[in-house]
Amino acid sequence: MGKFQRKSGLILLLIYTMLLNANWAQSQSREFELDAIRFFEGGSESPPSAEHKTAKHFDKRTTRYVYCKVHFKNLLYKIREQCHDVTWRYYDPQDKLFGEATRPLTMKYEWDHPAIWRGFGWKEPGKFEPGTYKVHIYVDGQKIGQDQFIILDDAGASEKDRLFKEWDKTIRDSGETSSPAQSSEQMQFQLERAQTGGGGTLQTQIIANESSESLLATAFKDARRYFKNGPIAVSGFSDVSGQETQILFQANYQGNPVVGLATAVINPQTKQAQIKFIFNQQGQISSTLKNVARQAGATGGSARKNPVEALQWSWQESREGASRLKLPEGWQILDSNAQGMLYAKGPQGSVTFGLYFNIYTPTHLFATIDQRMVVAAYCDPVSAFRNVFPQAISKYLYQAAGLTAPQMEIKVIESAPMNYPPPGQAALINCEVKSTQSDGTRKHTRGLAAVITAPTGMTQWLLYYSEIASPASSFDENFPILWEIWKSWKTSSKVFQQRIDDALKSMSETNRNYQQAMQERDRVMEDTFSDWDEYIRGYRYIEDTNDDGLYQVNLHLAQPLVQKLNDDLGYQRYREVPMREFNRMY
Repeated sequence: MGKFQRKSGLILLLIYTMLLNANWAQSQSREFELDAIRFFEGGSESPPSAEHKTAKHFDKRTTRYVYCKVHFKNLLYKIREQCHDVTWRYYDPQDKLFGEATRPLTMKYEWDHPAIWRGFGWKEPGKFEPGTYKVHIYVDGQKIGQDQFIILDDAGASEKDRLFKEWDKTIRDSGETSSPAQSSEQMQFQLERAQTGGGGTLQTQIIANESSESLLATAFKDARRYFKNGPIAVSGFSDVSGQETQILFQANYQGNPVVGLATAVINPQTKQAQIKFIFNQQGQISSTLKNVARQAGATGGSARKNPVEALQWSWQESREGASRLKLPEGWQILDSNAQGMLYAKGPQGSVTFGLYFNIYTPTHLFATIDQRMVVAAYCDPVSAFRNVFPQAISKYLYQAAGLTAPQMEIKVIESAPMNYPPPGQAALINCEVKSTQSDGTRKHTRGLAAVITAPTGMTQWLLYYSEIASPASSFDENFPILWEIWKSWKTSSKVFQQRIDDALKSMSETNRNYQQAMQERDRVMEDTFSDWDEYIRGYRYIEDTNDDGLYQVNLHLAQPLVQKLNDDLGYQRYREVPMREFNRMY
């Protein structure tokens, strides 16, 4: 009887614990959501929020503290205040606990997207061990997410640059390829030795339940049994969607130093991830990469083709003649107007260009009288996109036409400010939109939007919007095509002149400012296109100012390489040439 009572008590305790956890999770889901986890570098005192420069890779030579910033979506916004304890647990490349801290977070009634951060490190730079660090986030003792950052080794930049050039030439000559493999739940590698040199290829394929970056971090740990020292990450990149990561690494294999490329690629449809470690001695790595590419082609793999070049393109003009753009087969312009707005749709998604709304501040004379007006205080582009844009769509497009507007839930994945003349502001926003139509139809899209906010008087301001969008499941696949369409979009100069006149009317000083501002709009957008092209390609030019020579290097290595070259010479001989500047020069 006593044993039964003890067992019953234990079972009741387990059930009670499960109920507590379930109740906490349920209450948590009603109170907040994890929005994003980001990292930035700083000193022992955190820099102001406006100076947080987020990144995933940090140079060992210059890194002091790495801060982890946790962003939340407050589900009790404008309902009530809530308080929680947030805990950070940092793990070093050996998965040992590196640091732990807990801070209280009060989500105030008026905060819709609060954030909190904590950092670990040293006052002096250079003390981080190279490798991948994981950070686990807990709220009130329950884990809600994790992410990671990489400390890059301070090996000679010239050696890194030479390696990247060798790898880049191989990829361009042979193309990126993949081959089918048997699915496995566990990360068990198959080793295939290289035909020449002292290297080979480790590869496996598993079902992906996390991002490619997290998978590759785990793979680095599991691959250690094949190497004497390493693999140690040197540099690399991940795509925005988390479906592909590539990392250069160093290691010691059978007593010989080797270099290599580690890749993790997730198929978005099947969720299968292919992970490879391709490595060899310094002089043999290029031929090893080529052989792997050829073998993939021989076993049924196929190199990725440029989706833009695979389509037939033609120029189309809006019926008013105010704008034109280049569209692939199957696309057509569905709506446009004389002010340059254009909406087109096709098999890969849709594009909306030149849409703008007049927004009125609460102090406007008719703010409380005319229900057709969108009334909101002037704000930055990201806040306007989240909070004001759905209202403008509802009132100005749907209600004005006698239609029922869809319910929209907008999630900002990330944003980047664009150069824009003050007092206006501009941002490029990577976003997800979930909408429910009046008939119950649901849509889930991903998009990239350019949003501009600009005051046009004491009681009104302008909200400008252009976007490329696609179903969320195929956005990454369709992005090159959508981006090509965006780059081709042109509007007539008369349209912008008319838009200025309509928006500013009798304003004097503001009118003069925006005459200049809108004239610079094309240049601003072209610079933004150049920045994104550079980011997607992953390369940047370095100029030798002595002889005007240009050298193409990996984007992530350009800054440390220029710094090292100039430090060695003792003067500023080399400089970076961003893509926007390169396009103007040549």
